[in-house]
Amino acid sequence: MIKFNCSFSALFLLFGFSATIGFSVSNNRRLDTDRLRADDKMLAELAESGSGERIHLDSWLNPSTSNTKSCCDRVPKKYFVGKGLDGDISVDMGQCRQSCSAKRTKINRKEFEAILKANYSVDPVELYLAMQRDVAPKSCGEDSHCLPTRTVVERHMTMSGMQEVAVIEDCSCMSDPELCHRVEERVIHFPGTPFETSVDVGRCSGPCMSGNALSCRSTRNKTVAIAGPNGDACVEVIDKCSCTSSCYRASSMEHVYDFAPPLDDETSADSPAIKVVDVGKCVGECSTSHHKERCVLRDKDDNSKCLMSLTRRENNCVPMGFQLHRFRNKNGTMKSMLSITDCGCQ
Repeated sequence: MIKFNCSFSALFLLFGFSATIGFSVSNNRRLDTDRLRADDKMLAELAESGSGERIHLDSWLNPSTSNTKSCCDRVPKKYFVGKGLDGDISVDMGQCRQSCSAKRTKINRKEFEAILKANYSVDPVELYLAMQRDVAPKSCGEDSHCLPTRTVVERHMTMSGMQEVAVIEDCSCMSDPELCHRVEERVIHFPGTPFETSVDVGRCSGPCMSGNALSCRSTRNKTVAIAGPNGDACVEVIDKCSCTSSCYRASSMEHVYDFAPPLDDETSADSPAIKVVDVGKCVGECSTSHHKERCVLRDKDDNSKCLMSLTRRENNCVPMGFQLHRFRNKNGTMKSMLSITDCGCQ
C-alpha cells in the first residue's frame, strides 16, 4: 500500500511539472504572438506613413540635409506698464528669438525595432548611434532674420494715464531684400473692438555697403489717420529708408504760404504760392562721447580768462549745417526759416 502511494505521488508530481512546463511554453508562445501582432500593427502603421518616418530617418542619418522646421519662436518678455489700483501692471510683450532646444525625443525599443524593420538596408549600429545625436533645428539663414509677423497695440489704463504697448504675438523667418528699402510690417490697433485696424507701419531692411558703419534706417516718416473711440488717431509710419550712420538727418516737411509780389499780371498777391520746405531733423545717437567745458566764472578785468569751469560729457546728435529760406507773409513782412542740411555728433 505504501509502494502504491509513493508511485502515485511520483506520477502526480511528474504530471504537474509537465503541465507547468506546457503552460509556460504556451504562455510564452501567446506573448510572442501578441508581440508579433503588435510589431505587425506598428509596421502596418509605418507602411501607411512610411514616408514621414523615412524623412525622420534621413534627418537622423544626414543632419546637414535635415528638413527640420526653421527655428524662429516667440519667447516671453515681461514689460512693466505702470501702476494700477490693484497693483503693478505688467504685460508679456514678447520677442522673436532665433534659438530652440536641440534635444530630440528619444524613441523606445519597439519603435526602434519597427523603424529598423521598415528600413532593413540601414546598418543597425549606424542607425542607433545616429538616433542618439542631438540635431539642432535649422536657423533662419544668413539672408533672413527672425522677425514679428503679427503685432498688436494694447492699451492699459494706469495711475499716470493711458499707456500703449506693442505686443508681439507671432514670429517667422523673413527674407532680407537685396538692397536697403522699406518692407511691409503690419500693426493692429484697437484689437477686439469695432475700431480694429491693421496699419502698415513699415520696416527698414536690407544690406548696406560693407566696410563702413552705415545701416538701413528710416529717413522719412509720415502719419496716417485711423478711426478710434475718441475720433481720429495719428499713427507714424515709415515712408522711406536709406543707408545712413547712427546719427543722421531725417526729412520733416513744413508748408508755408508765400505772399511774394506777383511776377506777371496773371498772378495775384491774394493767391499765395504754397511752398513745401524740408526743414529736416537729427535722429539717432553717437557712439563716442566727448567732454565739453562751460565757464561759470570769468575774470572781471579780462573777460577772456576763465577762472572756473564745469566739465560735462556730451554725446548728442545735433545739426551741423543749415540753409535759409525766405518768404513773405500776408502782411507783407519778410520771414525766414532754417532747414537742417547735415547732422553730426557734437
